[in-house]
Amino acid sequence: MKLPPPPSPIAMGTENLGCHTKFVFVAEGFKSTEMSTFDTYASDAKDAILALEPFASNTTKINFYKVQSVSTDSGISTITHPVNPTTPVTKNTAWGVFKNRMGSLYYLGMTSAKRDDLEDEFGSMSGGNKVFIIIIANEGTYSGGAEFVNLTQYDDTDYNTAVCIVGKGTNSSEFDFLVVHEFGHSFGDLDDEYEDSWFATNAPTYESGTWNYPNRLNIKDTDQTPSLTCGDAGAWCEGGRYVATGKWRSSTDCLMRSSNPSAFSTRNQGLLQDRIDAESSSCPGKSFTTSTNNTNKSNKICTLNLSATRYHDGTFANPTTGDTIYTDAFKTTTFNGLGQWWRVAVPMANDAIKIASNGEVLDHVSSISCL
Repeated sequence: MKLPPPPSPIAMGTENLGCHTKFVFVAEGFKSTEMSTFDTYASDAKDAILALEPFASNTTKINFYKVQSVSTDSGISTITHPVNPTTPVTKNTAWGVFKNRMGSLYYLGMTSAKRDDLEDEFGSMSGGNKVFIIIIANEGTYSGGAEFVNLTQYDDTDYNTAVCIVGKGTNSSEFDFLVVHEFGHSFGDLDDEYEDSWFATNAPTYESGTWNYPNRLNIKDTDQTPSLTCGDAGAWCEGGRYVATGKWRSSTDCLMRSSNPSAFSTRNQGLLQDRIDAESSSCPGKSFTTSTNNTNKSNKICTLNLSATRYHDGTFANPTTGDTIYTDAFKTTTFNGLGQWWRVAVPMANDAIKIASNGEVLDHVSSISCL
């Protein structure tokens, strides 16, 4: 049975104006009667992210949302696999998340068709950037999975979404760790820094394409600090991406390595900050209505024709002094204001803004009565 489309995303707290990154928690395997439980998990996940740097210092650049997508069945499916041919379980859920990807019950995945459905549903939220989706699965086992932001699960370059999946499990501290660890993949493009003999042996055998990707920035093929010893500040340590040798990570003290540390390593914090800054700076400008012509005096704007749509990078709905005006939504071309005054529509009145040739708003006069 086909499920109804999910409801619109609900803002979790006050939405920041201006450029920001969208983090969206999506319900999976929750029936309508269980949605209050999902709401609690989503709040816990948000708190887990904001408890860490660099997210804690960038709250004005992030907006959180939740999507209460309803499933017919409670829980998620289990598939069989040559590595672990367990008894399959089929559930009718919103996004078709399943356990036993690559024969590991704690590795969660989804089909390409459902991944495309997710993109179709939420890709339009991106505004030219990425929407970062955290699927919270109604699953009692410690489990998770993620795709890298620049290498999505099915290598579709058209995706405007990056996804990680987290099973709630039974332990709150494990859930908090899984949220930030898996999100480290899908948001920060960070690789795993732990060793795992099972994955190192089996993953290339059964899903070699999944693992045939270049190093992430937190993993190297050589020691970047040969004069230092692992454990020294700034040292690189051998062992990462599931293998004990041949790969180097920046630190042992990181949430990409184990649940014991309480933070991302300094290097990884820097990589996460780069992602925040990149997503925030490249988000689309705010659209506003302005005049198609101009005048040399602010008190003459009432005769100007209000019919042009332009964009600005400021904090408020309409531009003010110091903001920059652009001709396109993604702020690639500044608007040449000729150093003249332009009319801007605002509720119940009009503003006049003086725009320089480089698009900067040089002056702003508000609430001019145009009766």
